[in-house]
Amino acid sequence: MQRTPQFKKFLKTARKHRKENFWDVCYDISAPTFTNSIISDYFGMRSTQHTVSEQNISIEKEDIKSNKTSPDKNLLVNKVDFDKCDFSGNNGGKKITFQDCKFHECYFSFSEFNDTSFKNCKFESCSFSQSKFFRCVFDSRCIFYRISLSGGTTSFENTEINATKFFKDVYKPYIEKKELYASKNKKEHIEEYLLSKSIVKLSRKILASNQSCANDELYYDSVKNLYLQKLNEKQHYNTNSLMESMENIQSKKKYSKSRKNKETKYITKEFLKVMAFYLKNLALPLEKKITQLFGFINGWGGSLQRMFFIGLCILFVYSIIYSIMDLGYVTYKSSDGITEKIHVEGYYYIMSSIIKSFDITFLAGYTKHISNTDGLFKQFTILSNMLMGLFWYAVAIPSLINKISINRL
Repeated sequence: MQRTPQFKKFLKTARKHRKENFWDVCYDISAPTFTNSIISDYFGMRSTQHTVSEQNISIEKEDIKSNKTSPDKNLLVNKVDFDKCDFSGNNGGKKITFQDCKFHECYFSFSEFNDTSFKNCKFESCSFSQSKFFRCVFDSRCIFYRISLSGGTTSFENTEINATKFFKDVYKPYIEKKELYASKNKKEHIEEYLLSKSIVKLSRKILASNQSCANDELYYDSVKNLYLQKLNEKQHYNTNSLMESMENIQSKKKYSKSRKNKETKYITKEFLKVMAFYLKNLALPLEKKITQLFGFINGWGGSLQRMFFIGLCILFVYSIIYSIMDLGYVTYKSSDGITEKIHVEGYYYIMSSIIKSFDITFLAGYTKHISNTDGLFKQFTILSNMLMGLFWYAVAIPSLINKISINRL
């Protein structure tokens, strides 16, 4: 086959990534020598699932065989299993669609995909560490397992991709290769923190990428993913800082034994840091639960309908509670200023319970419906109703403002 200068240069490079990049999911010291091919060699395979193994596959525009009858036609790669393949090149100007394909231990880090669609594709143990995707689409059926990535060099621009699915199972070499990392004097808590930082950085890129696309669901899923990944990074940061302070206390490297006063001050300072980071880590699960709860109420900013529905649910649930708790009595204030309870029935009693719930939920009318003579259970019920209403307001107002602003149109 004819090879472009780019592909020839690619083949001449000392490509030892599979044998040297021990942090990558494709790392294999016994990796075989690959043969060479072009992505257009696999166009039009529609009948059965076809397997391609141990190939250097060029997607370079000049390497792709053009369709003379329909030069602008989207080129289809259908039902192909790519096993241990390295993709390289830039297909700019040649649209490609991968449909019902599987990628196993594939290395995308030498490639730049442009205007490429991945439909119902499975990526297992693949490396995206230096890959670039421009104006691409990963549909909702694509799934990702044990992937390698890099916050600095992995790039998505104007590309639709489900962030939650993409980060669901990120490869963690410091766990799967503990002995190797220990031999290189790399500590697990540091590597875990660095990976979480990388994930947050790439999550921001995916959020920006989905923001320019038309799919609102993917955008708000990216918002959810970024918030949760930031909390995860914060937890690993606290753990890493805690471990460093504990190591500093143990080693006492900064001060010699002859300077006991300064050493004591240093140890005290580090001990206070340990306690601070420990308490922060204890509080993080609560922060995460509250964030998830608030995000659920408004669909992470994408669903006013759900937010209003939950508000109505709060209203009617407490209306039922009040109708049971008050036993048919309503508070009545006479012209003389005397407050008394009278028994009512039917429609008036139901409406009275709804109005009471509305007043407390949406107008914070706590003091209007409570007195010192009320029991603790009633006070607690009304207080919880008011707090639920305030929490709902805390989500509703920013969500409404965001929806009518130009942040996401």
